[in-house]
Amino acid sequence: MNFVKYFWTVSGIILLLTATGLRAEDGTWNQILPGLDYAEFTGNQENGPQEFEISILRIDPAYFRFKLLSASQNHNKQRTIKGWVRESGLLAGINAGMFWEDRLTSTGYMKNFDHFNNKTIHPDYGAFFAFNPLAGDMDQVKLIDRDNTPDWRKQIQQYATVVQNYRMISSKRKNVWVNKNKRFSVASIAQDKDDRIFFIFSRTPSSIHDLNNRLLELPIGIRTCMFVEGGPVASMYLNNESMEMEWAGLDKTTFWSQVPGTMYQIPNVIGIVPNPDKPE
Repeated sequence: MNFVKYFWTVSGIILLLTATGLRAEDGTWNQILPGLDYAEFTGNQENGPQEFEISILRIDPAYFRFKLLSASQNHNKQRTIKGWVRESGLLAGINAGMFWEDRLTSTGYMKNFDHFNNKTIHPDYGAFFAFNPLAGDMDQVKLIDRDNTPDWRKQIQQYATVVQNYRMISSKRKNVWVNKNKRFSVASIAQDKDDRIFFIFSRTPSSIHDLNNRLLELPIGIRTCMFVEGGPVASMYLNNESMEMEWAGLDKTTFWSQVPGTMYQIPNVIGIVPNPDKPE
């Protein structure tokens, strides 16, 4: 596992370490800020040679707001996940889904207020990540399971920002991914029973079916999980005053010891910023 981590030392100097040189205690939540926690989890794969190494940011929507950033709204300019987060003043970011060969258009439905990156609802994608509610009495953010939500069309119309992609885990905590053969890194977004949002990055090349089983075993209580990207373009980034962390994906053809020279540029990112109305 070769993503790099940057931590402030006691003296204030930035220390660069590989993942093999530093690891949070397995399964322990570490608070970065109120409402934002980080943890790493490991575990054996059912059908793979490497051990799972899963990194998770847990986000309380009471403390943070979500943003969708798209190249189609920014002069068609792509950026790495690090570029998106830093240039846009985000605290953290993750892929906002797969994209077509034009390297701009999401493969699933994607809207952001009056801007449509893709107006077409993909018939095979079973999850919607919705935020920026249009009414004050609605949930600030919602991960909608299309197959188990009869009024899903009505619900996505109640939010200004909606991103669609494959379901990995249903709202009934069922592993709905059938294919057990393809193996690659995975970036995903999940929600738990307390409506907290999880940015999840598993860099271990694995089948999503196996990854889902591991996620369901973890003591994190997620109930719905949506795929947002896989392989080398999967990425996640955290940029806090006291901590900078960066994750880049692999696929099964990449040597496990290989360190990518640069992160891939991507067109669409979901990020977080502090909520000005957060609890005291």
